[in-house]
Amino acid sequence: MLITRRELGMGATALMAASAFGKTAIAAERKAIPTAIDPASLLNPEIREQVLEMTARMPKTQFTTGTLAKIRAGAGAFQMKPLASPAIRETMIPGPADAPQVKVLVIGATADGKNRPAVLYIHGGGFILGSAMGEVVSAQNLATALDCVVVSVDYRLAPETRFPGPQEDNYAALRWVYDNAAALGVDRKRIAIFGGSVAFA
Repeated sequence: MLITRRELGMGATALMAASAFGKTAIAAERKAIPTAIDPASLLNPEIREQVLEMTARMPKTQFTTGTLAKIRAGAGAFQMKPLASPAIRETMIPGPADAPQVKVLVIGATADGKNRPAVLYIHGGGFILGSAMGEVVSAQNLATALDCVVVSVDYRLAPETRFPGPQEDNYAALRWVYDNAAALGVDRKRIAIFGGSVAFA
């Protein structure tokens, strides 16, 4: 069964809780999510204090349009050249209703007749930074290590695109992978979602 938009945007803290709690947290995630929730309540009690202390020590950064533009421009200098394999195919897919098409990188798709698992790869950057190509080497390594098809989403970024635009782009990509599983050589029962940094926030 395909997940909902709400489940796709559960938040990085919920993912952290899931890894800490295991099946108990995953089951709790599926219950109705209240409108207002304290993210700290989702953390494993054994690590909660350490995580909160670490977060409190982190420098507070105020982003302006100017500083954001400089950070984005500088990020290109650190972008790694794609690996020779697995192959990368760039394609445009239908976007959310009344929104532009979404660019995705399809990595590791083959025509050998074997239906592989798929990973929807959502790059990091808190919905304001990053790109699919900026993490393409990681996506290629993931495709090789898991023998899977990776679909990396080049979703729109804030503040140019207001929430939930970026999340809707990722959901459109998930629907596309599911609907086009046969053409991609994907087993639609084995589609996972992978996010870097605070991509799910």
